[in-house]
Amino acid sequence: MRLNPAILSLLVAAVVGLLLLAGSGAIAQPQHGHDSDGQQQHHHEHVADALIAFRGADDASGAFEDRTQATSGATTGDWLVLLASNEAIQSKHIQTLWQDVASRLWQRINVATVAADEMPETAARLQHTAGSHQVLLLRFGRAFRYRGKMEADALVDFATKHYASAAQFVIPEPPSMLHKLQHAIVTNIRIYVVEPLQHSSTSTVAIYAGVGCFAVLGLVVATCSRSASRRPHSKQH
Repeated sequence: MRLNPAILSLLVAAVVGLLLLAGSGAIAQPQHGHDSDGQQQHHHEHVADALIAFRGADDASGAFEDRTQATSGATTGDWLVLLASNEAIQSKHIQTLWQDVASRLWQRINVATVAADEMPETAARLQHTAGSHQVLLLRFGRAFRYRGKMEADALVDFATKHYASAAQFVIPEPPSMLHKLQHAIVTNIRIYVVEPLQHSSTSTVAIYAGVGCFAVLGLVVATCSRSASRRPHSKQH
């Protein structure tokens, strides 16, 4: 059986074309594991970003409240947080555990650590006991206490299913600047006035009392003057 020369030419051209395409790499070769490896690396990069670490500077600046919106939970979602000393948080066991938890809760619940010994204001608001490990789920202005084992499976189950049956409390608002100022004044009066008076003679007590009266009077006058200056002046016709 003889092939038509035209058909034979077409077959030869097709074979040559396929060989040229294969040599240039236009035909995709099977890749073993590259796609899955790339996806896994991409996932781990996001997990590393998902685990948030709050340190001392985040207390005074208000960054913790701004980011978590702990008293409202308006837009940032739920937060699973670990409160402990910074030394404990930096341990290999805790880091490995919380990276695992963050990986499992990625894109569902925010995961964070709080250095309670560096953030006394936040630790007080979240009712942390010094020297302890405390896990809370912050959700819509409330904190739910975790009482189980420090294991990834149990922590994930708590954050996603069982938190509603846990003990809870309303998270108080961060103290205002006025409250902080009042606290500082009271603390300084106790340290520099009250305590020295307890160990002083009668004449010294009188001196301290006089200085204290003048100081209080000065504050009252300054406050009244500032209030008066802020009042709108009446128009004279």
